[in-house]
Amino acid sequence: MSTIEHTASGKIGKIPIGRRIAEVMQERGDAFSIRAFSERLGINRETFRTILKGERPITLPELEKVTQGLRISEERLRQMDTYKKQGELESLLNANERTKAMMLRAQTLANELVEVSLGQTERCVSLLYLGQAQFYLQQYDDAHSSWMSAMEYAERVSKEFGDSTILYHLTSFLLISFTIRKEYTSIQQTLDVVEGVFAEDPMKMGYASYARMKWHEHRGNIEKAKEYSYIALDYFHQTNDISQIGKAQINVAHFEYLVGNYQKSKETLSFAMSSLKSYDYFYLLAVKDYIKVLLQLSENDAAVQAIEANVSRATEYPDFMGMFQIMKSVALDDPQYAIDVSGDLKLSDNIRGVAYKCLMEHYASKGDAESLMRYYEKVRTFSFKKNEFFEEVF
Repeated sequence: MSTIEHTASGKIGKIPIGRRIAEVMQERGDAFSIRAFSERLGINRETFRTILKGERPITLPELEKVTQGLRISEERLRQMDTYKKQGELESLLNANERTKAMMLRAQTLANELVEVSLGQTERCVSLLYLGQAQFYLQQYDDAHSSWMSAMEYAERVSKEFGDSTILYHLTSFLLISFTIRKEYTSIQQTLDVVEGVFAEDPMKMGYASYARMKWHEHRGNIEKAKEYSYIALDYFHQTNDISQIGKAQINVAHFEYLVGNYQKSKETLSFAMSSLKSYDYFYLLAVKDYIKVLLQLSENDAAVQAIEANVSRATEYPDFMGMFQIMKSVALDDPQYAIDVSGDLKLSDNIRGVAYKCLMEHYASKGDAESLMRYYEKVRTFSFKKNEFFEEVF
């Protein structure tokens, strides 16, 4: 049994033209202060200030003067030259199914956008998208580096323009990145930002509580981690987001299981299964943990019933199917199901390794030394950290 991540996604809008001009001016240095630049353009300083603040629309003659003064094209200033690329990139990153080929294309597009970016907001958005593509390609260190670079811009944008939209998305990704990489020594700054800027936002506070939960679990403080799993669940309940609520319930059940509250874990997983019934993968994850608790409670008949009730739903997820069959071997004290899994090359090495470990423990309990040693040799080809085979998957 293990905890489950809370993920975020979203689309970030276009930068207003006045702010866009102000950001490019800022990058150009003191020679492009409002006073100095407006004088060179021949535009009244206060008029120019209202344009930058978005309080007055910019005329075409004024826009032409600005682009000439900044020495960039109107297309680059308006981001029209990257409009199609950004649209394609957002479609790829927000697709319901993301193939490796799609994410490699997204990474290429994001790198191209980073190279031409101007101003804090555009640089931040491009780096955020690059980090997403890298993350989905499991390039976690690269993704984290991209997001940390973006964070410097996002905090300035929030402070200078009162726009926390990018910061909202970015901090969610960073919290996930910190926890996946188990880099808890540096997470405090991001948590401080989230809990300061977004204290009234239950979704963001749910992410922050999840990160603190993982932090304490990493340090071995299971009771404290369990406390934060409940805090995260409370926040996600406030969002009315059924998917996030279900994931949080899985996490709560995980910690109740770890402290030996198996009945409470079972009850919580029942709620999770109800919450996640429309989300196949996460529903099956809850089912897998539910069956594990039933076996721990020696409710083997109920475990077999749960497995058989969900086999058809698991057909699109071979590893879940394999895990269910291994659990069936345990519930029925019949090794054949695990034997079938161990020989199925279509399954992941992780699942096949769990099957070998299951068989080794089965034959050890039967006093069959020959079979025990045969599967022991197979287990040695896989990398495990714990003895209990159900702890070694997902």
